[in-house]
Amino acid sequence: MTDIVQPSLVFRMEAYPVDRTRIAQQPNFQGAMDLSLSLCNFQNGKDEARALGIDAGALSCKKSGQKPWNVDEVVRVMEHGGHLVPLSYLAHRYGYGLVMLETEAERRERALRERVATLEREKQVLVEAIRGTSS
Repeated sequence: MTDIVQPSLVFRMEAYPVDRTRIAQQPNFQGAMDLSLSLCNFQNGKDEARALGIDAGALSCKKSGQKPWNVDEVVRVMEHGGHLVPLSYLAHRYGYGLVMLETEAERRERALRERVATLEREKQVLVEAIRGTSS
């Protein structure tokens, strides 16, 4: 029997763990990846390669710009660091920024909070009317 291992997914990664201008100032995607890797706080190159599932020699070539980063590797860097720096860089390069999408549960919670606030205001108006005071 094969064991199914569910990955530990970080659902809310930080889009801008550093000042946005620092991300935008990177001269190219390689600079964004260097910044992204620096935020991962790896102890050394071997730990970095092992954690990212990349051969140490290939990682060295990628960091020096001799080999390109593939999408899966970029995703692993972002997931390991818990941030979206490379994605933020690319979005900014094309004139966009990143915003966190509201989940269905968050939307429902917000709707309930808004409804409670409306009812509280209505209640206050009625209480003031009964007492003969108004704000």
